[in-house]
Amino acid sequence: MAIPGEVVDLESSNNKLNCGERLLTLLDEVEKRVELLREQATALDNEKRILLTTLNEVQQSPDLLKISHAEKEEFHVNAERLICRCLTVEIVISTPRTTSQEQALERVTSMMKDLEKKVAQDREDTKKLLCTFHNACLPEPCGPINQKFQSALIECTADDQKKIRKKMELWVKASGTAETNCDS
Repeated sequence: MAIPGEVVDLESSNNKLNCGERLLTLLDEVEKRVELLREQATALDNEKRILLTTLNEVQQSPDLLKISHAEKEEFHVNAERLICRCLTVEIVISTPRTTSQEQALERVTSMMKDLEKKVAQDREDTKKLLCTFHNACLPEPCGPINQKFQSALIECTADDQKKIRKKMELWVKASGTAETNCDS
């Protein structure tokens, strides 16, 4: 495999391979590098999100009440400067979708927004419902699944499914449902 940033040289490929095999080998190498590039861009996008969250949380810190007005002003100016700099970084990772995949993603997103509202209301049945959504994302569920959610999820792209699964895992951890048994 080529070194990142290095142009893949078709001529230096093994001469024993015929042209078709060399071209396929080249495409395989490029595909691996494209996937690596997408993973790195996703990691950078996550890092940006974490930095912005951290800056916003720090601006709400109770420790700010313990410092002088001048220090507080300087702090807020610096925090705003960092937020603005962070917002200048734009990372766009597009996922090509068919019309049916777009519609499926819209249905899944709508169901997740409804679930998010229920989680915010802290209703009793929310943890079980959260488990059924999470189980619908798993290759081997640990309990009952939400059939409607799973049906829509299966129609989404593989990239969308991974993102949704990660989000559901974060919700389960945040709700404390991870420690409970999702089988009931």
